[in-house]
Amino acid sequence: MRKTLLALFFLGILYPATSQITLRMMTYNILNYNGSDANTARYADLRVIVNEVQPDFVVVQEINDAVGSELLLDSSFNVSGQTNFARATFVNGPDSDNMLFYRSDKLTLVSQAQISTPLRDITRYTLRSIHLGDTVEFSVFSMHLKAGNTASDETDRFNEISQFCSTIATIPNTENLIIAGDMNVYYSTESWYQKVTSTTCSHEFFDPINQPGVWNNNSSFIPIHTQSTRTSALPGCCGGSTGGLDDRFDLIHCNYNVMTGLQRMKVDASTYHAFGNDGNHFNLAINQAPTNSAVPVAVANALFNMSDHLPVVTDFILHADFSDVPDLSAAQGSVFWSGNTLLIKAIESGQHQAMVYDVSGRLVYTQHLNLQKGEQQIAFSPALSSGVYTVRISSSNSVFFNTTYRY
Repeated sequence: MRKTLLALFFLGILYPATSQITLRMMTYNILNYNGSDANTARYADLRVIVNEVQPDFVVVQEINDAVGSELLLDSSFNVSGQTNFARATFVNGPDSDNMLFYRSDKLTLVSQAQISTPLRDITRYTLRSIHLGDTVEFSVFSMHLKAGNTASDETDRFNEISQFCSTIATIPNTENLIIAGDMNVYYSTESWYQKVTSTTCSHEFFDPINQPGVWNNNSSFIPIHTQSTRTSALPGCCGGSTGGLDDRFDLIHCNYNVMTGLQRMKVDASTYHAFGNDGNHFNLAINQAPTNSAVPVAVANALFNMSDHLPVVTDFILHADFSDVPDLSAAQGSVFWSGNTLLIKAIESGQHQAMVYDVSGRLVYTQHLNLQKGEQQIAFSPALSSGVYTVRISSSNSVFFNTTYRY
C-alpha cells in the first residue's frame, strides 16, 4: 500500500502535556461488609475516609452482597453534594467478593469479568477516561488472596496467582494493568509474589515504591504496614484481626506500561501510601496514643472502626490530550516513514514508544523504540487497512509532536 506522510516530526526534548489529569485510586479491605446486619452502620466511617482521601476510583474486598454495595454507594460515596459516583455490578462468587466504585464524571466502566481461582474470584474492571474525549483505558484487578502464614497457605496463594497469570495471558502487552487488594503476603520472597513480579507471569507487575523484604513485624517497614488497625486490648468490631500495625498485606502493583507511562497512563509513585499510617503506631492500634499525625482524630477513629486494614492510595497521571502540544519541529530531530522503515534522527538516546491510532482514537499498533543519538533505521510495518491514522512517538515522561498520515 502507498503511504502518504503528511507531517511527522520527532521532538528530542521534554515537553509537558498541558492537559494531563490525575486520577486517585484507593484499595481497601472493608472487613466482611454486608447490608443486612448490625455492622452496616460502618458506612458512616467509610464516608469520613472517602471524604478525606477524595478518590476517583476505589476497589474494595470483603464485600458480601449487592445490598451492602448499594448502601455504600448511597451513604459513603454520593454524599455531601457528590452525585457522580457509580458502582460495578455485584457478582456473588465463592467466599467474599470485590466491588468497584468510580466517579462517572471522570471514568466510564467499559467491562468487568471474573477470574475464578481455587479460593476467591479476582475481578477485572476495565475503565476508560472520559476527559475531553480521552481514550485512555486501564484494567484494575481486585484480589483477596488466601490468608495465613503456613506453607500450605503460601501454596494456596501461589495457585491463585498461577490461575490469574494463566487467565491474563491473552491480554495484549499494550494495555495498562493494575493489581490491587489484600494479598496476605508476609515477605517478597513468597513464591506467588516472585511469580507475579517476574516474567514467569504472563504480565509482569512492579511495586511502585520498590520495597522488597520481610514485611511481617519488621520495624524497617513501619510506614508501609496496613494491618492491623486494632490490638487485643482494642479489638474493634466485626471479627477483625487484632495484632496492631505490623504487616504489609495490602498492595497496588502496576505493569510496565503503567510504571513508565508508555500507554499514556503512569503511576505517581511519590503519592503511594498506606492511608492513616503515620509511622508511629508499630504494633499499636491506629487511633491509640500517640495521637495519629497523618490524619485527623475523626479519620483515625473511622479507620479503626471500619476495618482491620488500612487503605492504600496512589495517584495516576493520564496524558489525556496531546492536541495542543505545539510543533517545536525539525530543529530537534525528525522521523520519516519510508516503506517498512522509520528513518529517525534523534538528538539524544532513550526508550520510546511509537503508537498508531485510528480515526476513532483506538490504539491499533504499538512498537517499542530503543533510540540512539543520531541517525538510525528501525523496521516499522504495522498491518493496517487503508485509511487515515495518527502516529505518536513518546517516552515515559515526554510528549512529542504527533500527526496524521494516510495508509
